[in-house]
Amino acid sequence: MFLIEFLIAKSLSKSRFGSLNLISQASLVVILLSIMACSPALKTSSSLNLDESGNSLIPSSGLKLENALDDLPKNQKSLDVICAKSGSDKFRKTFCQPNRPQIKSLRDLYSILGISINDSNFSCTTNSVSLVRNDVSVLNPRCISFPRFQQDPEALAIGYQRGELTLVEIIARDPQSKELAFYLLDYELPCEKKPGGCQSGEYFVESSEAGWVNLSFYEDVSLVNTAFDCTNCHQPKGHGTEKKLRMAEASLPWTHWMSSDTDCGKSLTSDFEAAHGGEGFYAGIPLQRFPRMKAENLEFFVNNNGFKGRTHGNDFYNSFQIESEITENPDVLSPTWFEEYERRNLFLGLDSFGGVSMPYSKCKQSDPDRLNSFTKKYRAAVSGQASLASVPFLNKVNKDSEIDLRDRGLLAAQHLDDKQLLERACLPCHNSKVDSSISRAKFNAELLGSNSLATIDRAIERVRMANDDLEKMPPKLFLNLLDTEKQRLINYLASVKRRGN
Repeated sequence: MFLIEFLIAKSLSKSRFGSLNLISQASLVVILLSIMACSPALKTSSSLNLDESGNSLIPSSGLKLENALDDLPKNQKSLDVICAKSGSDKFRKTFCQPNRPQIKSLRDLYSILGISINDSNFSCTTNSVSLVRNDVSVLNPRCISFPRFQQDPEALAIGYQRGELTLVEIIARDPQSKELAFYLLDYELPCEKKPGGCQSGEYFVESSEAGWVNLSFYEDVSLVNTAFDCTNCHQPKGHGTEKKLRMAEASLPWTHWMSSDTDCGKSLTSDFEAAHGGEGFYAGIPLQRFPRMKAENLEFFVNNNGFKGRTHGNDFYNSFQIESEITENPDVLSPTWFEEYERRNLFLGLDSFGGVSMPYSKCKQSDPDRLNSFTKKYRAAVSGQASLASVPFLNKVNKDSEIDLRDRGLLAAQHLDDKQLLERACLPCHNSKVDSSISRAKFNAELLGSNSLATIDRAIERVRMANDDLEKMPPKLFLNLLDTEKQRLINYLASVKRRGN
């Protein structure tokens, strides 16, 4: 069955991969007839546990993504955990004192941590490869702000985007140990306490950046066994090794970053301003500064603080070459992009990877019709002509066909064999470098023979879970699977179990 899928994919690839098309359609028909004549029908694994009507009984943990931090301390107790550990980075020096500052908004956070926005200390991307890759678009870009882009022994940065995930990421370097620490701020909006919760638009309007309540803070060491573990990307060599700053597109023309210096950057900024032009701030940044935005600000911040180039897992998206190839042949996927996409799907150079996601192959990942519709609905709600409930979730403006989801890294590459698909789905979180003291280390996708039969059974159960289940493997924050891909993984794990290795 995999060979059939592979050949079909190759036969249909001409419009996307040009010379990568390997067989003609006539040859495909002959091959398919031969395969179908001698191949048994694909059998469903007994692990599916069908009911009397033949329907799959999908296991459930009863938990969703919003429950990911439920077992961790909340509010002031969350800071007590952080402050019990010594350190002298700016976050600890600010929050680990008798009179802890009160934060009610993103701009409060900037102020207390010493960020005063100017034209050279922020950058915004419309296509993230971070934990929030599903929740970023040109209508709700991810912005990174920092006190200065020069080399700084107390380097600090804040990452934020509006959305249903009410989270802020903070990075701070300890000037004594030289080590980076990654913090997550989890907050609630007042509307979440209303009957029925927040209307969709309330997550995306300017007021969502203020009025925050029930703030909790977590350090990366407390998040490693949750869906919000940031060390998969920022600590690629594993537990106890150096943590790194990340920027996938760290050279001209910074394809997916809003910028006043590049054609793509200007176009992305224009799309953003068409929706948000009447507001005062986005991500705590005055809207009047957006037309002067420069993507190189973040490049300078990353490079000047010691994390320049591919040896640190950065600048792997060759913007200049990729855009040049697309300009020369718009109907064929960039060979340079595809080569790196393949490398990342196959985990080549994993120690410096910083995750496996690859930025989208072209400038804009937004659907043009959806962009126009979403922009009109957002502007109508902001001006009071429509309700906030009429605003769609702005991250949904992105293209979502199967091909686009694969190119955006939200589905695996189409041509992976079963073992490679398992690795793509599970290896980023379940490998030999994971801290052996946490429960995630019980399953090792790198050394399948080291897993007990009970562990394999549990892995099968988690693959079968609904996509929005917190314990679904892989988590939807990292990768989605088609039903056929889930079945392939279940069958493959079942075959591993039968072999006993």
